[in-house]
Amino acid sequence: MTRKININSVVKTTLAVGLLAAFAQFGFSPKNANATSSALTGKCALIANHNMAGFEAYCAAHAGSCDNSVNALVLLNFDTGSYQYAATAIANPWTSTVSTSYHTASGLFSVTTDNPYTGFYKITLDVGEEHILVPVNSGNTFLVTTKVSGQTPAQTGVCQKV
Repeated sequence: MTRKININSVVKTTLAVGLLAAFAQFGFSPKNANATSSALTGKCALIANHNMAGFEAYCAAHAGSCDNSVNALVLLNFDTGSYQYAATAIANPWTSTVSTSYHTASGLFSVTTDNPYTGFYKITLDVGEEHILVPVNSGNTFLVTTKVSGQTPAQTGVCQKV
């Protein structure tokens, strides 16, 4: 019994398998995506917006009770525990007397971990407002949301270290 082996196909197959193995080992090394729980230091600039969706009917029926910031720019200083912000506020949304105004303020905040979630931080402003921060991008960026319940629209944003 005689076997005829086509050298070209064996060489091609071996070469292809070898290249594939080398690519898998050295050319394609996926990195694990992990949340970063770095210390909150330095400053970050935050842009935040209220999500008013779903509150239209309530606000229209309760003029004056939905007065909120529509958007805000905030500078958080984690080293001093202070903040400064500039915001555009809306009064009487979804009514015929709707109006906007611009205001600024500053104050102090405290930081705690927001258990039971590892890597979440809770910032409590001196006016009682609470925000949840999650560090991403190696601790250079923070995803932010307000910690609210009841009939208050949530605010979300992104804070970038400066």
